[in-house]
Amino acid sequence: MKKSVIAIAVPVVAAALIVLPAGYFGQVTETTLKNRMANMPYGFQMELKDYRRGWFSSTARLEWEPLGGLLMPGLGPRGPLPDAALTDLPSAIDMLVSGPIAIDIEIAHGPVFFAVEPGVGLFHARGRVDLGNQATDGEEDPADNYMEFYVSSFSGATVDNRLEIPAAEAEFGPMAVNLAGAALEGEWTGPESFQLQHVALGTMEMSIGVAETGVRIAISDLESSTEFPQGLEGGAILSPSQATSSLGEILVESSEGDTVFRMTGLSSEDATSPEEDGTYRADSDATIESLEVLGREFAPIEIRQTVGGLSEESLLKLLAALSGGIVEPPAAPLEPEENPQGPSATPPGLPVPAGMPQLSGDMQEAVLAVLADGPYADISADLTYRGEHTLRFDVHYAFESELAPATAEEMSLVGILSGLEYTMDAEIPIPAAEELFGQGIIQLGLMQGLLQRIETTYTVSVALQNGMLSINGIPMMPPPAVPGAAPPPG
Repeated sequence: MKKSVIAIAVPVVAAALIVLPAGYFGQVTETTLKNRMANMPYGFQMELKDYRRGWFSSTARLEWEPLGGLLMPGLGPRGPLPDAALTDLPSAIDMLVSGPIAIDIEIAHGPVFFAVEPGVGLFHARGRVDLGNQATDGEEDPADNYMEFYVSSFSGATVDNRLEIPAAEAEFGPMAVNLAGAALEGEWTGPESFQLQHVALGTMEMSIGVAETGVRIAISDLESSTEFPQGLEGGAILSPSQATSSLGEILVESSEGDTVFRMTGLSSEDATSPEEDGTYRADSDATIESLEVLGREFAPIEIRQTVGGLSEESLLKLLAALSGGIVEPPAAPLEPEENPQGPSATPPGLPVPAGMPQLSGDMQEAVLAVLADGPYADISADLTYRGEHTLRFDVHYAFESELAPATAEEMSLVGILSGLEYTMDAEIPIPAAEELFGQGIIQLGLMQGLLQRIETTYTVSVALQNGMLSINGIPMMPPPAVPGAAPPPG
């Protein structure tokens, strides 16, 4: 008798251990999911708008605004494209990306779950969102334009999420897009920091324009992984990181099938690190197996670059300004009686030609913030032409942060040029230059001093320092006049 009681009690107790905590696991799942979705990098954050808790499974709605609303904001909810979009590509893109995308998911929570898929752990969720803009009448199958969304955690400490796009086809006026095999993955190994991001793209094809003048763009085998050893806070852009990227091919063809541009075998290693002044620098080493431009082939190519003077605050300010609009529309001319200062009066800030739009106030403030960080870059590239001629390019630019304007009213093109330092040096073997540019252009460049011949190469050196432009050491533009300074002699 006792053995039979024990035999019955054991499965009952086991069942209780599985069933009774299920409600508690649903509560923990809601909190964990909410925190992790808000803790994604800038542009990928998701908001938990609705959560309906069940005993063994729950449902939730997430809302995601791609790129944080950076592209074409404030155009209302997603909906069918207007007829105007058939001839107005920007309007079509506006409507595509405006408003948040809703993702409805079903969540199975542990300790043992069978909904969604069998397993053990805290939770596993899966959802699907239709990317099409047109609703079906219920009798037809939905279009295959959708994303599949997965998020799971065994313990709650480590959480993984994955967005997949098995296939997507769309037309936006003169542009058609065919996307297959795209995925975006993220991982948290702690409760508050995003640790790893992985992006993969199988193929994407775009056709732009009409048959006679259009182009076809194809991208294949894109993959990128970024690790943040110290974590990346929600909504952040910069943090110490290491990344590796690769790209199989980018191909641009004319409507007649001629190759305009083709690049294969891109691979790069990148690192972002903090500097002593609190800004960040990014270093990158990249190689390209082959590059073909209008029938000219370069293989291989090596590119090294360092970009610095980057701060989280100024970059976020710049992105916010971009989302609000880069320029202000030109103001309508005032009537004489309403314009006592005359038609020559201009608003404060960076002067622009009459009738041209001016940078918005937010954009001017963002530019000031970027300049105050003292941005700089060093880029060098070696390209081998036809397997035997090496072309070398070196570019450097830097802005002196102490010369950054304090206010938008003080910002001017002359002032910006005064604080900018720019150099570019190029070296091209003579046989390669003759094939790439032709004798006519080369002779014209030599006559005008734009090119120099040094032994077996042509060289060009451009420098902008203290507002003065020089080419091959010959001044081309005098330094800008400083208000209040005495005029130059002579």
